[in-house]
Amino acid sequence: MTHDEQNPEPDRQSGRDDGVESSLDIIDEAGQESFPASDVPCWTLGKADPDGGSITQIKGERSMKGFVGNIEQLTEENGDFRRVLYTGHNLQLVLMAINPGDEIGEEVHPDRDQFFRIEAGEGEVWIDGACNKVKADDGIVVPQGALHNVKSTGSEPLRLYTIYGPPEHVDGTVHKTKADADAHEEHFDGKTTE
Repeated sequence: MTHDEQNPEPDRQSGRDDGVESSLDIIDEAGQESFPASDVPCWTLGKADPDGGSITQIKGERSMKGFVGNIEQLTEENGDFRRVLYTGHNLQLVLMAINPGDEIGEEVHPDRDQFFRIEAGEGEVWIDGACNKVKADDGIVVPQGALHNVKSTGSEPLRLYTIYGPPEHVDGTVHKTKADADAHEEHFDGKTTE
């Protein structure tokens, strides 16, 4: 028995360690090819070819893009009160910019949890009557059923992103201002980004 037979390399795709190499059927612009899972480039699993080729996907599977982006930069550059970036079946990613002296307003989500990540500014997050001072780099989890509010208390907008689980807003929603959000509040209608 050789050294490789005694110590097989784990299969990178399935996590198997029995030395059996799995392969994936890949559809690309040249037709159907089979690659060992360990040799499949990252871009072949539903991403665009970095050399400018077409989108590639696993045979028989719908290729989903998900969301990949510099969330810190996107959050810091966002000027909208609310901008839904991505809506999945169980999570929703939303950017927010709350102007100085403004707030989200007291609310309760009886059936969903919410995570906030502060990227810029200063504020207060109220959860069931408890005030928490927040600033850049702070993360907050609001459990379902908790009365909560987020207020911008600094001299610049409070810039944050929030993740709802499950989704809260209609996919693609953009509210430029708090007044716009109050006038056009729409709740998740079951339609996801993809």
